[in-house]
Amino acid sequence: MRHNIVYALVSPDGQVIGTAALTVVAASEPSPTSTRWQESISVLVGAMSPTIPAMKVSLRSDCTQCIAGPPAWGGGYIELHQGEEAHTGTLSYDSTVRGGGLSQRTQISYQSEVVSTGANPVTSPQNWAGPSLRCDGQVGLYPGCIVTGHLAQVTISKSLYGAAAVAYEWAQNNLTNGRLGTEKKPLTRDADDKMADKRRYYSCEAPPRPFVRDPSVRDDSCDEFPFAKSREGGTIGSMCTEIIPRNVGGVWSVTVVRDEPMAPCIRAHVPKDENTGAGGQLGRDVQSERILDGEAYEVVITLLRP
Repeated sequence: MRHNIVYALVSPDGQVIGTAALTVVAASEPSPTSTRWQESISVLVGAMSPTIPAMKVSLRSDCTQCIAGPPAWGGGYIELHQGEEAHTGTLSYDSTVRGGGLSQRTQISYQSEVVSTGANPVTSPQNWAGPSLRCDGQVGLYPGCIVTGHLAQVTISKSLYGAAAVAYEWAQNNLTNGRLGTEKKPLTRDADDKMADKRRYYSCEAPPRPFVRDPSVRDDSCDEFPFAKSREGGTIGSMCTEIIPRNVGGVWSVTVVRDEPMAPCIRAHVPKDENTGAGGQLGRDVQSERILDGEAYEVVITLLRP
C-alpha cells in the first residue's frame, strides 16, 4: 500500500501558510498457510515549506472480518524533517478464519493524523482504503490469506519441466481456441480428483485413438493441455492435436504427430518425470496462490526457475 498525503498549515484567517508532502508505505507478504500477518510501515517526508520545521505522524488500521493489532509506534507520533524517512512502524492482523471450509473477505483501512511542529500546529486526519484480502480454510491442510485483485498464476519452468512446459506453451500459441490458460482465457480449477482421473482417461486412454508411447521419447507418458485438473480439460484424445516436444542441442522444437483441425486441446509425448514434475508444480501453486475450487487462473511458462 502506498498513499500520498499533502498537509496544509492554515493561518487563523484561513490562509495556507505552508505545505508538506508525505508518502506512507505498508509492505507485507501474507502467508498462504497462516491467517496472521504483519505490515512494515515507512513514512517519507518530501517537499516542505520553510514555515513547517517538522512533521509528526501517527498511523493505525482497521479491518473487516479480522482483528487489527495495535497502532504503529505504540499509538504515538514519529517526528520527521524534510527528506527524512522512518522504517520503524508495524501493523498486525489476525483473520477469524480457522478452517472448516470457510472463506472470508477482509478489507483493510488506515487512519493517520499529521501535525506540524512549531507555531499554530494544525492536525490533519487522513483516512484511506488499503488492500483487500481473502482468508480461507478451503485449500490445503492449513487456512491462509492472500491479497485479491489479481488473477492467480501457475508458473511452469522450462528449465525444470522441459517438454511439459514446452507442450503447454505450444498449446497456448497454436490451438484454435486461442491462447487458453492465459490472462484473457484462464483455466478453472476443479478440486474433484475423481473428475480429474476421468478427464485424464478421456484425453489419454479412451478409444478410438488411445495414446501410444513413442520409443524415441525417454520414458514416454501422455501429458494433456488443458489440464485434467481444470474444468476445460477432458476432451476425447482423438480430437486433440498430438505433439512431441524435443530438445536438440539446447534448442526446443515441436513435431506435430497428428494435426486435428479446430482442436481444442493437445496430447503430448513427455518424459514421465517432467510430466509428474509439472503436475506437482501445479499442485504447489494451487497451495501458494490459494486457488479455490472453481477459481480462474493463468498458466505462465518461464525459461528459468520461478
